[in-house]
Amino acid sequence: MKKTNKTFKRFAAITSASLLAACAMAPVFTSMTSYAADPDKGSITISNSTAGHTYEAYQIFDGELSDNVKLSNITWGTGVAITNDALDDLAKLDNKFAKSLTYELAESQTEAYETWKTNTSTDNPDADVSEEAYYVTLDEAGKELVKITPVPYVTTDEKVASKIAEALVSYGDAASFAEVIGKYLSDVKTGSSFADGTYTIGANDLLDGYYLVKDADNALTNEYDAKTSYIVKVAGTVTNIAPKIAMPEVDKEVWDNENDGDWDETADWNINDKYLKDGEQQAGFKLEAKIPANDNLEFYETYKIVFNDTMSAGVTFDGIRSVKVGDVDVPLYNETTSPDGYKISDIASGTAGGSFTLEIADLLKYDSDLTDADTIVTVIYNAHLNENAVVSNQGENSIENKNNVYLNYSNNPNWSSSGGNGDEELGKTPDDTVWVATYQILNNKIDGNSNEALKGVGFKLKDSAGNVIKLALDGNNVYYPSSTGEEIITSIGDDARIDIKGLDYGNYTLVEESPLSGYNTCDPILIEIKATHQEDSATAATVTMTDSKNMNNTIENFMGSTLPGTGGIGTTIFYLGGGAMAAIGGIYLISKRRMRKSEE
Repeated sequence: MKKTNKTFKRFAAITSASLLAACAMAPVFTSMTSYAADPDKGSITISNSTAGHTYEAYQIFDGELSDNVKLSNITWGTGVAITNDALDDLAKLDNKFAKSLTYELAESQTEAYETWKTNTSTDNPDADVSEEAYYVTLDEAGKELVKITPVPYVTTDEKVASKIAEALVSYGDAASFAEVIGKYLSDVKTGSSFADGTYTIGANDLLDGYYLVKDADNALTNEYDAKTSYIVKVAGTVTNIAPKIAMPEVDKEVWDNENDGDWDETADWNINDKYLKDGEQQAGFKLEAKIPANDNLEFYETYKIVFNDTMSAGVTFDGIRSVKVGDVDVPLYNETTSPDGYKISDIASGTAGGSFTLEIADLLKYDSDLTDADTIVTVIYNAHLNENAVVSNQGENSIENKNNVYLNYSNNPNWSSSGGNGDEELGKTPDDTVWVATYQILNNKIDGNSNEALKGVGFKLKDSAGNVIKLALDGNNVYYPSSTGEEIITSIGDDARIDIKGLDYGNYTLVEESPLSGYNTCDPILIEIKATHQEDSATAATVTMTDSKNMNNTIENFMGSTLPGTGGIGTTIFYLGGGAMAAIGGIYLISKRRMRKSEE
């Protein structure tokens, strides 16, 4: 009888690359050591795990052990409750193991089968053959019988267990077998105890056979931990398991414009600068999730990840730039066109200090095998600093504009969306944080002679290319870059301040444009902002100002030269000059008279 080739969604994460469920298969995870006290019984030990788990073992196959290796006379174990539905689910798997299975019809089913063949026709291929509504599945040609369900198998026939075991030996696909059998476990189980960093299941009292070992549905004490499942062989020995648990990681980086731009843990930006290049925004953040290649993940029904991102008050969200799984673009979810795309929580472009979640419901839609290589998921979103950004070169030079992310991910292989067993459990990674620095120059304007503040003096701030930077005023009388600001700003307040915040690393020129009446225009001031920034720990980053110039300036203005007037230096020169001319004239007259007398 042919079998249907329907694809069954992946379910439990099995840590073995070739998990075991058959009589002659060599266990991958088991390292057979000394015999237990009772040579007919054994134990399972689990290392490389953490406190907070509770493991349970269910006997799937029972049998007679020969040569301490092979099981014969295999029957179903006490840990499963095999039903026709379970066997039907096995037949639905799309693999060589399932395709190799053949089952005999019971006598009561044979008559129904013959009736079906008589009643059905090409025009009525889905005809019911009794009140029990046997459902008929056809092959791709749509003409031949594939199987009759839901009662096509002899569950009471002990040969069924043996046949499945033989198929598993031949095709080595015990993981897919476990994916189905995990839904049909009985109440007969053996629990674990934890001591000295090792879990022990069965104190030398496990009967020979194959066991499904799973995490119980308990709350883990470590929020960054994950659950898993195994199938192992017990053969009168201590069976040791050292599972490799796939723990995803998440990393957040910020775009830094130094050296033509790169991603780093720290950066420095101008306020309200999106750093456009060819019209495309460069300023932003990169989120990267790494799911290590691991056989644990092979049989998840679905594998979900959720980025949880939080921006500080000084950062404004500008929108998602790209979402990729490897090199594959993931579109924004759309019920009609992109039902498998990413979903983002409600956050509008232009939101300052916001948080959002970005979910990919099933990575398997974009990477069907999470076991062959690490899976990298990359999210880049645009953002910029706003006027709420905290200046880094004041106070203790710490960077306060910090932004963090953590990742939720599927971590319970015992959960299935089709199993009706409650909400999906998600693991959590530690937070990862990045920082953005920005700088401030301090200036005040005074009379160079009296030291009195000179309010209302106009200035322009220019970048290294000579472009004027428009500036607006915040609520604390501090200017900051803004496209809606003014090109000329004035000294304000009782102390005539021209403080400007939100500047990136680089060179700037402060140019006086409109001095007060009677005062000379002062020379331009070259400002050099040079700084190094670094992440010091998982929770802190600092800035070191190196060789910066003119970050704190007192700008003096002096009165210009005046026309001659009382008390002025000009009148003194005028008087001195006039007296000299008079003296010279008198000398000339006296000399001329003497010359006339001499001639007479």
